[in-house]
Amino acid sequence: MTLNLRLPPLLIGLAALVLAACQSTVPYVRTDQPAPAPVVVADHSPERRALNEQVYDEATRWVGRLFYRSDFGGVDWDALTATRREAVVAQPDEFAFYDNLNAVIETLDDRHTNVRAPHLRVRTEALERGEAQATYGMTLRWSPEGWFVHVVRPDSPADRAGVQVGWEAETFDGRSLEASLPPSEGRSEEIVFTDETGASHAFTLTAEIMPAMPQHHLERLDGDVLLAAFEGFDTAPVEAVMEAIAALRYEQPARGVILDLRGNRGGSLYEMTRLMGMLVREPMIAAVMTGRFVDQRIAVDPAAGAYAGPLVILVDAASVSAAEVLAAAFQESGRAVVMGERTHGVVVASRHLNLPDGGRLSVGMQELRTPSGVVLEKRGVTPDLEIAPTLTQRRAGEDVVLAAAVARLTSSP
Repeated sequence: MTLNLRLPPLLIGLAALVLAACQSTVPYVRTDQPAPAPVVVADHSPERRALNEQVYDEATRWVGRLFYRSDFGGVDWDALTATRREAVVAQPDEFAFYDNLNAVIETLDDRHTNVRAPHLRVRTEALERGEAQATYGMTLRWSPEGWFVHVVRPDSPADRAGVQVGWEAETFDGRSLEASLPPSEGRSEEIVFTDETGASHAFTLTAEIMPAMPQHHLERLDGDVLLAAFEGFDTAPVEAVMEAIAALRYEQPARGVILDLRGNRGGSLYEMTRLMGMLVREPMIAAVMTGRFVDQRIAVDPAAGAYAGPLVILVDAASVSAAEVLAAAFQESGRAVVMGERTHGVVVASRHLNLPDGGRLSVGMQELRTPSGVVLEKRGVTPDLEIAPTLTQRRAGEDVVLAAAVARLTSSP
């Protein structure tokens, strides 16, 4: 099973929201194959409309068959999709079509059910593989208020223009982020931001090829504390973290472990349980999964060489999906202290399906709860110790949350 989600940090220019969810084992979808190549047709052409019709009908049909709430949250799905069909399939290009199709799906009020345009999918999956891509050099994070600049990379187009952490990204050549084109090398785009005072700033940025950001970070901090940070529950970063934790027991004892899940986009539920097994000495339940097609408890078994010492988990508003499940389970069991900012609650298991044009559909299929039955969706995880860095601290690179976690571990006997 794999959790994949909507709120990861996105490099600017990515155009659809990426949802957090857990892939279940539905037999009619192959998830171990590369994404199909995008089908390219001319804008404003009969072929464009025919392709739109095919994609619209398939996407809405699968949502109708698989969506986890049998009442569709009070939405008459068949009537809605029939009424909105003509306006959506008449859109003249790929990104306008997908933007309008997502607007239909968003009536279900589920952040895990969406579609991703083919060219956006290709770019996103390349980024997840760690490939260098054209970028403006800034990372955006979503909140209910909009998309905000989270990181500005040094010596990038955004850095040289003066873009600041904390600004809200408003429009991209007059479009919303969801309807904008992915950046390509050498292409310029006017991006409009709003700062914390409400003032508007417009910059024309030209995309450059830059190396992908590291997917995980391991560091031995002062005070003999292991810091393990990673962006998603994928095999490679999880195995690296597990190896570092295993070394604590036999080779490199530590006073504590900090599992930094801030900005973690979720990922594989299987990988999540593997990692949890390295941090417990007794079997436990990680979550309860229910839906139209499933009702099961997700178990965690201790791994050989598991670490049982002090553990702190860091979360923020961009910690979603599997990151929330892990934090909630360890908090509820008393295994770890959770510190940072409250998560948003993006915790519904979903399934990814290929669409006829090379796009991707994600459908929410199961609801995940804590072992005691607490619903995390739209509720999130409230840390044991809430710490919200100020904008001034963020811009100065002061990590007050990490500092507080280190202090907690090193001040204990």
